[in-house]
Amino acid sequence: MSKKTTSKKATAKKTTAGKVKKASKKKPKVVVCGDLDDVPMVFNRMMMEQMMRKIGQKLESLELTEEEFQTVDLMSLLNSMPTPQASGPKDKAQELIYSAYETSDPKKQVAIARKALKLDPDNVDALLILAEQPSRRIFDTISGYREAVQAGERSLGKDFIKEHAGYFWGMHETRPYMRALERLAANLRKIAAEDEELESVLVEAKEIYQKMLWLNPNDNQGVRYSLLCVLLELEHNDEAEKLYKQYEDDYSVWWLYSRALLDYRKHGDTAKSQKSLAEAIEYNKHFPLYLLRRKRFPAKPPGSYSSGDASEAAYYMDDSVFAWAKTPGAIDWVKKCVDKK
Repeated sequence: MSKKTTSKKATAKKTTAGKVKKASKKKPKVVVCGDLDDVPMVFNRMMMEQMMRKIGQKLESLELTEEEFQTVDLMSLLNSMPTPQASGPKDKAQELIYSAYETSDPKKQVAIARKALKLDPDNVDALLILAEQPSRRIFDTISGYREAVQAGERSLGKDFIKEHAGYFWGMHETRPYMRALERLAANLRKIAAEDEELESVLVEAKEIYQKMLWLNPNDNQGVRYSLLCVLLELEHNDEAEKLYKQYEDDYSVWWLYSRALLDYRKHGDTAKSQKSLAEAIEYNKHFPLYLLRRKRFPAKPPGSYSSGDASEAAYYMDDSVFAWAKTPGAIDWVKKCVDKK
């Protein structure tokens, strides 16, 4: 007789892939979400998460066999069954949070977040909303992010984190915690950018990104790109090489231009580094124009980007400029190669 399962591992494997897919070297036409602070983008992601959360709840309630589980049509399941109602304080708090993202009014969001925290003091998304109010200073925001990370760790529990490491993003209850980690690391980078003496802060950001990839090597959040830039900024070149091996099939402006920078650091101006740079330029011609100040850099980051265009180059420029600037001769090398071409 087939064994029944309500395993969260099974649900996670069904809802997200467990391995990094090989990327095509053709330029994809799909527009990729960008700025995390853009309200419509956040709203769309949160609504998608809410839908996947309901699918996960339904799958768990069915107690399917492994064989039955593999044949489930997720969208048909969502449409054919009644939506499960929030059953406890934690679920009710999270449903409130989803409603908070339906408005762009910060005061309304704060009010909903505080209401959610009364139901669940460890609701991570509610703590993130409070941490991100425009009136807060950067250090207060970071303190709020730390509080959110700690709440996520308490809520999930050490045993849960250890057991499910490797496919974290596939479970809806892990995502607020992963968001908190990402935003903490990103803001630590902002502080480090203001003061070169704060290298320990940048090291902490690196460690957070590495933890996120341990939890979710499929990297649905794309933190490998930020980690790569941090490693290059810290001049941890050997660790950068390991990251390249882990995601050897990646093909993006981050991967190609950072590959050229790493080859220049290791080999200097050689045929190998020139080949890497030429491949990067062929993929996205806009980054060198930003780096060499031949193209006006946008005052505000675009809300999204497409592979190979100027918006993608702008995101990479913002992410990697310190790594390029602190590599002696690298910018002049790019100028020489661009002018020659």
